[in-house]
Amino acid sequence: EALAVMQAMGVRPVNLPGVPVVALTWVIKYLPWQLSQQILFRAVRGGRGGKMPSLHQDLVRKRGQSEVDDLNGAVVRAADRIGVPAPVNRQLLSTVQSLISGDGTRQDFQSRPETLLARFNNLL
Repeated sequence: EALAVMQAMGVRPVNLPGVPVVALTWVIKYLPWQLSQQILFRAVRGGRGGKMPSLHQDLVRKRGQSEVDDLNGAVVRAADRIGVPAPVNRQLLSTVQSLISGDGTRQDFQSRPETLLARFNNLL
């Protein structure tokens, strides 16, 4: 979805220090899902250095805020402006915001991927 929004806006991906974003974009767009998933998993895992994602850290620390609005929210807002659908980012934003605000609990999802997947069944 983010790539579709970027394309509709005429924004091209650029490499970041230590992250070959342009190559990863190609992987996402042109390789079969099963293969691209393996490549992306390795790329993301290798760059984390064993550290949990900041969204996870925010939920564990119960900070009451996170970067989800700056990430998924930005995709949703841009998609709305230009008329490109972004249902997955919208659902991710809503789900994480509900967990941050305390309307939902991490235990609803912990070791229960089917709970999260159920929120996306009608989107995919």
